[in-house]
Amino acid sequence: MAGKNDGGSAFPSLKYLINADAPCEQLQVLGQTLGMSLRDLFALGALVGLHATGQGILAVSQLAEKLGKPPMDVLVKGAYDCADAMLKERERD
Repeated sequence: MAGKNDGGSAFPSLKYLINADAPCEQLQVLGQTLGMSLRDLFALGALVGLHATGQGILAVSQLAEKLGKPPMDVLVKGAYDCADAMLKERERD
């Protein structure tokens, strides 16, 4: 997915090298772990919203049937479409 705006890391954190024999202040930073992207987090939020009531899943199932596609494919595509729309809106500010 080269070039796709993923919004960067949602939960960045540092990786440390821990030496059990050294004092705490001598921790060595190895690098940064990026975790999930903001796009993934937004898609997760959309999925949670769709699952919050049976109506969202029912609507996705009906749409999938009309399109002749597996419901999970439609569900996941819709979640990432929502995430992409949220990222696009963030760029407008």
